[in-house]
Amino acid sequence: MLVRQVVGFIALTLTLPALTAAQPTVVDLGTLGGTFSSAWAVNASGQVVGESRLVGDTVTHPFSWTSNGGMVDLGTLGGTYGSATAVNVNGQVIGWTLIAGDVTSHAFSWTPGGQVLDLGTLGGTFSSARSLNSSGLVVGASGLADGSVHAFTWTQAEGLVDLGTLGGTYSAASAVNSAGLVVGASLRADDAFHAFAWTSSGGMIDLGTLGGTFSTAVAVNGQGQVVGTSSLDGDLVQHAFLWTAAGGMIDLGTLGGSVSFVDAGSPTPSSYLINASGQVVGGSALPGDSEQHAFSWTTTGGMVDLGTLGSSFSFVAAVNDNGQVVGSSYPGPSFPPLRAFSWTATGGMVDLGTLGGTNSSATALNARGQVVGSSSVAGDAATHATMWQAQGDAPFELLSALIERVTALRLRPGPRRSLLAPLLAASKHLERVNGSDDAAPVGALQAFINQLLAVPVLVTVDGQTVPESEKSALVEDAQQIIDSIFG
Repeated sequence: MLVRQVVGFIALTLTLPALTAAQPTVVDLGTLGGTFSSAWAVNASGQVVGESRLVGDTVTHPFSWTSNGGMVDLGTLGGTYGSATAVNVNGQVIGWTLIAGDVTSHAFSWTPGGQVLDLGTLGGTFSSARSLNSSGLVVGASGLADGSVHAFTWTQAEGLVDLGTLGGTYSAASAVNSAGLVVGASLRADDAFHAFAWTSSGGMIDLGTLGGTFSTAVAVNGQGQVVGTSSLDGDLVQHAFLWTAAGGMIDLGTLGGSVSFVDAGSPTPSSYLINASGQVVGGSALPGDSEQHAFSWTTTGGMVDLGTLGSSFSFVAAVNDNGQVVGSSYPGPSFPPLRAFSWTATGGMVDLGTLGGTNSSATALNARGQVVGSSSVAGDAATHATMWQAQGDAPFELLSALIERVTALRLRPGPRRSLLAPLLAASKHLERVNGSDDAAPVGALQAFINQLLAVPVLVTVDGQTVPESEKSALVEDAQQIIDSIFG
């Protein structure tokens, strides 16, 4: 069993495995009966969400997929089309669906065991959910009765909250971090279009531009670092930017061409475009502007060209906290086919392969290195939602995700320490296991299960009760790790 290091209990930070140059396992997530499905997001425990056609290919529904339960149809708000676009660590899913009559769409929220909940509107005819955090704070945009569009936040307790604008008639929220910092873009009174940041205490602030009249913020990490795209003076070109409260907006430059940008494209959740350490991913033109390559940017290394799979184009989709980047690229001079890729600093760009067809694309990944997207099947007659995951070392991958899941619950200190202690002990035992002694990590995991079952109610630091469904999921995850050790 490969050795992994789990760092200090106090920090609760993990060194998690990432895909290497070894060819990953390709998993067909199936469909809801039709010939098309696609995955748009995946959380730390491997829950995948997206959209799938039903039998007959005339109706499309949002889905949630887990390794234990398979693909679950979330239904719609009465219409014939819907898509799930984001999922948090607690399994809460958001997206949008057409309502009855298919004349407009509403944002929805879904939790395991529940039904699709209509988030309503701010008085207009439509709403759309874009991102959510671990606390269940949802952000997006909604129409108002006067025809304007405003960014919103939504919680089960407060419902929709209008975030206002920077003075114009339009704003939309793109992402929210764990602290409730919301980012997006808004029209101003002078018709300029600027990136914004919003907090419940400070309201909406203008992040400015790189000299032009346009900017949009698409992602924010836990440290409050905001990324997006802005026009330069004259508005003829656009560059990717990083904004912080202390340093303002800085230009990330290009790979030699005139344009760079940070945007994975809808409906992929934009929160995947900057990780906890401030690594930013996006796309840039090369000298001559005839090629576009995916890039990775850091404060120490600047902008790095991730290359392609053989053509002149690659498109970035996401980066995780280990620095693994995924996206899509054409593997040769002719277009198509298109192939999903994974990139690491040590292994470079790797073609993730397909489900037997000629095309695939990657849209998101989690800290475990599980990549999701879609792939055509043999004969290219259908396209299915797909997961790519690293071969081997399954116990460490699963245990890392379980520790993350328990940490994300934000339990009161006593129960949190009690539940994390046996999990961290299991990780230390796994480091020492040479294939002949599995009793110690299994014993620690069984202790976690017993302790979890012995606690009648788990309560968060905010006084919220953890649902029984979440407790059951934690038990299932621990049992899955035990099974993987013996497997």
